[in-house]
Amino acid sequence: MAMALALAFHGGTAAHATGSSAATAGAATSSTAFNYWVIEGYYSLFECHDRGSFGVSSGWWLSYECEYDAITDSYRLWIERPGNRVICKTDAHAYVVFGRPYFSGYEGDERNGVPTMHVSSGTRVSVGGNGIKPNTSISFKVYNADTGAEVGAVTSRTAGSNCVANETGYTLSFSSGRYLVRATYTSGNSQTTYTDHRVTFIQIS
Repeated sequence: MAMALALAFHGGTAAHATGSSAATAGAATSSTAFNYWVIEGYYSLFECHDRGSFGVSSGWWLSYECEYDAITDSYRLWIERPGNRVICKTDAHAYVVFGRPYFSGYEGDERNGVPTMHVSSGTRVSVGGNGIKPNTSISFKVYNADTGAEVGAVTSRTAGSNCVANETGYTLSFSSGRYLVRATYTSGNSQTTYTDHRVTFIQIS
């Protein structure tokens, strides 16, 4: 049976939803069960197809797509999952942006590993997130990775009905060293709050 396909754009990335009728961006208002698409990770084209097809054959997800991302010069692996009354069109994740988004994974799972951003003192970055519970914000905190001392904090903008916490600027006015950014946020889909989830390391020179 042919299924209707809706394509919505959240924070510059595409999110898909499939069901018995086209889904709209943002909050779901129907009790109809919808399959939904989320970004599983970023890979080379070969790795994307290899992981995508393996996930389908293993029953981890229903289908997959590989979409080129010019910012990261890699391919987004979109995976289709079964769902019901999906609020957000992607799993929750917080990120720090400097040229590209730096984030470790979704819903606190660190599936991508914790990346490291290399910048100089005084660099201005931005912070935000997607898949965030509407009308809530993300609390970012910066720690000295060696001592564990908290050295900075910033709160994102409030997530709208599309679950996107639009980016807000933040200046890294710290001395040379290695720092860790953690985030606390609530998922729009699972309604689970993830506390002090590791987002990225920052190496300041």
